[in-house]
Amino acid sequence: MAREIQHVRGKVVLITGAARGFGELLARDLAEKGARLALLGLEPERLHALARELGPNAEAFDCDVRDRAGVDAAVAAAATHFGGIDMTVANAGITAFGTLADLDPDRFEAVLDVNVNGVYRTLRATYPHLAASRGYVLVVASMAAAIHSPLQAHYCASKAAVTAMADSLRIEGRADGVDVGCLHPTFASTDLMTQTHDDPAGDLIWGGNKKLGLWSEVPPEQVVRTMVRMITRRSRRAAVPDRLLPVVWLDGLVQPLLERGFTPAKVRRMRDAARR
Repeated sequence: MAREIQHVRGKVVLITGAARGFGELLARDLAEKGARLALLGLEPERLHALARELGPNAEAFDCDVRDRAGVDAAVAAAATHFGGIDMTVANAGITAFGTLADLDPDRFEAVLDVNVNGVYRTLRATYPHLAASRGYVLVVASMAAAIHSPLQAHYCASKAAVTAMADSLRIEGRADGVDVGCLHPTFASTDLMTQTHDDPAGDLIWGGNKKLGLWSEVPPEQVVRTMVRMITRRSRRAAVPDRLLPVVWLDGLVQPLLERGFTPAKVRRMRDAARR
């Protein structure tokens, strides 16, 4: 606990999807450890009530990650308010159930827009501040990045995409001292999981895993403990529960070997060439 407090006290942590679920619980945990919190999300009443409850070191910024201008404005306002950003937690995400052929195209595209483009917009807007502070990024993916279930082609694709995004950014970030982590939780008892069980199709797929099986649900507090551990250690990858990490590693076994070949100096040369 002392180590965790030491690493987050006074740090500015920006969290998307902070109004509920993992985002809300993480905000509460980090507030107790002395972090300064930029809370981004929809649901203004919940978001601003949470900021008031957490005290003067927390501030709410209304933000829809589907809106690039809105994300840019919220991040700029947060950086101005706190004098910078030290850590970004790209946590906002949604889901839906349906076959690739039958799901309403608007629903399919909305999941990809929030879960992939929303992460991109968040990281793009916060990266200059993280480069200035030599900060840390935590992308909240899912075991769905490695285990691809039916009726969730859009969700699984989105979580595989942000895992790849985090891997690429990790290499790029070495040129600026920015570390990048990616978290792969299994099912947890959050509003998103309630939505899964309330959906007839979702319950048919995963209803049996509430208490039993390899993918049994975990308490959301367990996920948040791992998030805090990753933030304080600037970890690159974790799964919840820990025993599922080999599933993630086997899916990306070559990635760490690839990263060794891209030194910070080499990345800077490549970046300069791309900018030209």
